[in-house]
Amino acid sequence: MSTKILLADNHKILCEGLRSLIHSESDMEVIGEADNGQAAVEQARELNPDVVVMDINMPVLDGIEATRIILKENPNIKVVALSINSSKQYIWGMLQAGASSYILKENAFEDLIKAIQSVVNGDTYFSAEVTGLAKKASKGKTAGKPKSILNDREMAVLKMLADGKSSKEIALELNRSPKTVDACRRQILRKLKIETMADLIKYAVREGLTSL
Repeated sequence: MSTKILLADNHKILCEGLRSLIHSESDMEVIGEADNGQAAVEQARELNPDVVVMDINMPVLDGIEATRIILKENPNIKVVALSINSSKQYIWGMLQAGASSYILKENAFEDLIKAIQSVVNGDTYFSAEVTGLAKKASKGKTAGKPKSILNDREMAVLKMLADGKSSKEIALELNRSPKTVDACRRQILRKLKIETMADLIKYAVREGLTSL
């Protein structure tokens, strides 16, 4: 029986390449593709894949939040995280959300098939560049964890703020009101014990949430 795979990535060219790579394996098939996190959640619900290959930075709903929702609804699904970023923040976020693998996009064509095979067999798989941090994060409960305890929604808002988005833009993307986003921003500042937006941006850069 073929391993059923859902690809969740908003980069069309990369997605086409990954689909071709997967289809070259006789025991794997791509049963769906999603270009944003919310679509990934809905397709996982509808198609019941064995594995979701999940990009982290996606519109509407980021990969961390999408992974959390998918695995809450169906713990039998395995998630392979796919990212351009090897920062501890992203690794920690995806592993806490329940991902079994974390690979870098630059190594995707070398690592993806091995990652899928590993997670289907109940193992984990990490790109060589992130192995150390990933192992600490999976054990550790504090290694790589941000010094504040932000929930998934706060992390998503923090990242978008760091990327220069306004409260109105964030509200549209998250389907929330600007007042709700402003309240979330104040909560983030309070939890981080940060007073200004400039210091918040510095924190986000330091934690690898944005490259600026």
